[in-house]
Amino acid sequence: MNRQWKDLDSATRNHIQQAFITGSLVQEWAEQVPEISLRQLFAYASDPNPGEQPAIARALRRDPTTQTRYQQVLDALCANTLVVASAAASVPDAPAAGLTANDSPQRWRYRLQVSSHPPHDYYLIIEVGANSEAPTRLCASSNTEGAIDLVLDTAHRGVIQMLLEKDHPLISIMADPDRIIRMW
Repeated sequence: MNRQWKDLDSATRNHIQQAFITGSLVQEWAEQVPEISLRQLFAYASDPNPGEQPAIARALRRDPTTQTRYQQVLDALCANTLVVASAAASVPDAPAAGLTANDSPQRWRYRLQVSSHPPHDYYLIIEVGANSEAPTRLCASSNTEGAIDLVLDTAHRGVIQMLLEKDHPLISIMADPDRIIRMW
């Protein structure tokens, strides 16, 4: 049964107006909470070039709940090309390296390589296998160092190469043997 506003008594109107005001206040307060919403994380993860998002970047680095929720968003987006981490000492001059799992349709290999100029900086090098699309994003996470999400440079002749400063968060995450690297 549909009732019109003009047919309601004043007590019912007051009750409805109060409920609307309360709902509006709750919505306003919820928007002021510094937590990143699932909607924001989804929009960030699904955008191939999300631009600067300092609040999301900060939450991914420091907030375990946001990190977990972001991994769930990546699962939902099928950003499941998980790159297997290998021991740091397995690649010369590479503090971290890994490759895609054998059952992955994409063939990618990544490594960090110490830069000779400027000294102590690193190159993130991602080699794209034949018949594979180059990834556009990388999410690296570890329990101790938090998470970081990067927009990757465009591949040139099957190689993505990015210069990272020695204090870049990706360096410390990749130094953790229990890291998780996702590219999509």
